[in-house]
Amino acid sequence: MSPRLDLPIALAAWLLGFRWLVHSGSFALLVALAVAAALRLLADPVTRGLLRWPGVRALGLGAGAGLLSVLATYLLFPPLSRALPALAESAAGLYRLLGAGGLAPGLLPLVVLVVGAAEEVTWRGRSLPGAGGPALGPDEVERTLAAAALYGLAHVASGSWLLPLLAFAFGVGWGLLRLATGSLWPPLIAHLLWSGTVLLLRPLA
Repeated sequence: MSPRLDLPIALAAWLLGFRWLVHSGSFALLVALAVAAALRLLADPVTRGLLRWPGVRALGLGAGAGLLSVLATYLLFPPLSRALPALAESAAGLYRLLGAGGLAPGLLPLVVLVVGAAEEVTWRGRSLPGAGGPALGPDEVERTLAAAALYGLAHVASGSWLLPLLAFAFGVGWGLLRLATGSLWPPLIAHLLWSGTVLLLRPLA
């Protein structure tokens, strides 16, 4: 299937999955659609090439970016939430959404891990340039910004105004990591470090 369809398919899948989560309180459809979208791309050699061993430096870059994003979140959230009470309310709503499925404590981390990994394969995979190595020219950055905008749009069905903004901001950062390294591993590591820490281990609200 043409790579031009990758992001439209992903957009439809995430919108449907989040809509079902809000409507039914179940993560089942979101997880199923995210996994299906990722598996479709993993059948493609370009995507599999992005999952080759990238080297210690690239992995360290991903870990550093993830830890930096976690630190920035904890430092910036308190003053911003005091200045913007709606931010604290939206953050609390986001955590309520995470708990909407009523999952057992051991299953929610699995959902976050699976959906996060599927997002990186789907949204930062072959739809972005530079599969053969680092690529950070103006055209590549422009495509990354466009993909990040769609990634943010894919989260609007969650009912949270904060989640699409976070998705866009992190979509830009993780996309640039992917361009800078030519690998999916650094953005995947950064994504899972942030999600695992801020959403699960030490929630903000």
